[in-house]
Amino acid sequence: MNQAPRAATQEEYAVFPGETLGSISRCSGVPVGELARTNHIANPDLLIAGTSLLLPKGHHCGRGTDAASTARAQAGRLLAKASQSLDAADFDGALESAGACVRQLTPHANDSKANVLRARCHVVAGTAATGLDRPQQAIEEFRSALALDPKLQLESDGTSPRVRELMAAARSEASK
Repeated sequence: MNQAPRAATQEEYAVFPGETLGSISRCSGVPVGELARTNHIANPDLLIAGTSLLLPKGHHCGRGTDAASTARAQAGRLLAKASQSLDAADFDGALESAGACVRQLTPHANDSKANVLRARCHVVAGTAATGLDRPQQAIEEFRSALALDPKLQLESDGTSPRVRELMAAARSEASK
């Protein structure tokens, strides 16, 4: 099968916090199983914010006409890039992309969806700063994330003890 025509009818979409493959299926019109196959998702119940998916052009997912919607979409792509850099141990690249993500969303401080995404960008920045052995910068990033989302929890799998330690320090300072 020739892939070129299909690729021309698709576009990248950055998953927003709280979205599921089911909700994306509904707004894109693509069955969950097909979304999982097309995007090589092994576990359809696990969808991480910032993940890039291929969806049909003209889908209605995450669309809005306001500036905050556009900023969230751009920030989602930056968050995905930052997360990929972090996974590759490119801490400088992760910090740069996460910082750009935060800057993209800062003008939309009254948008709750933007703030959830911005908190995730701060977490990635804090994790990258930890990898660069910049504990004070990491604590500041984690404190910023907690200011946006006081109930924020780190993912239990794969988070280093040092990141957990610095997040606890930020949480402790935030509660003072």
